[in-house]
Formats: sequence, structure tokens, C-alpha cells
Amino acid sequence: MINVAGHLREQNGTYQMILSWKDTNGKRRTKSISTGLPIKGNKKRAEALLRQSGVIREYSLKQLFATAKVFANCPIPKGDRVCIITNSGGPGIMATDSVIDYGMQMAQLSKTTKETLRSFLPAAASVKNPVDMIASAPLEHYRRTLETVLADEGVDMVISIYLPF
Repeated sequence: MINVAGHLREQNGTYQMILSWKDTNGKRRTKSISTGLPIKGNKKRAEALLRQSGVIREYSLKQLFATAKVFANCPIPKGDRVCIITNSGGPGIMATDSVIDYGMQMAQLSKTTKETLRSFLPAAASVKNPVDMIASAPLEHYRRTLETVLADEGVDMVISIYLPF
């Protein structure tokens, strides 16, 4: 198994990349691509070091390239305040748990943002974070909700969840 991680912080114009693998004797090896320096110690220490350094750990080359594509095409958020928009409450709650598990925080939507959302979303929708537009939400509600929450100064990034019903 190859584990691949990409460092979030830019260093000298490049991102720090870490490869981790088991050698032919089953021994775990970890190596920094940009410096060539091995990370010595047990797995728990290496995991803690990577996590504290802001590393995103990926477990396949497919995941690595998907993550790299995100970094290449999306700006790095200003902070860790996340807003979730969804058309289904359950996945919104699961995403909330993940946001908290990964050390980020749920954005507190402003009164103005909530009022704007309430002006076009159905009465049954929740305008708290996560914003649950309910199962019947049309594409137009996704567009307007996304524009509204991205305009909120208290939101650094948005997770959009769509379930086809």
C-alpha cells in the first residue's frame, strides 16, 4: 500500500509531498519528496507530526491526484469556518461531524444571510448551518444559496451536498 500526503503550506514555491510505503520486509518507510529526509519513529508519531504540520494524507495515487487537482483549481481558504449546504439533513449532519473531526469549525451565518436565504427557500428549509434546502430544492436554490453563503464574511469555505431524489 502506498500512502501519499500533500503538505498544505507552500515552502519555497512548492508543496511538501510525503510518501509512505512498506518495503519488501514489511517495514514502513516514509520519505519527503522535496527534501529526501526520512521521518523516523513509529507510525503514531509520524501521523501526529503530519497532522500537526497541516498535511492531508491520501491513501492512493488516485486520491492524491484528486486532491492535487483541488489545490490547483481552488483557492486556499482564508480560515477554517465551513458552511454546508444540502438537500438532505442526514448527510449534512455527517458532513458537520467530519468538519469538526478535522479540526475546522462550522461557520456562524449572519442575520442578513439567514434573512436572504429565508426570502427564497421554502418554509420547511433550515437556514442554520448546515443549510438544509430540503429534498425538492431546484438547481436555482443551490445557485442562490451558494452565492449567499459565500458572500457572508463569516464563511471561509462551503461544502455542497446534492442527493438526487
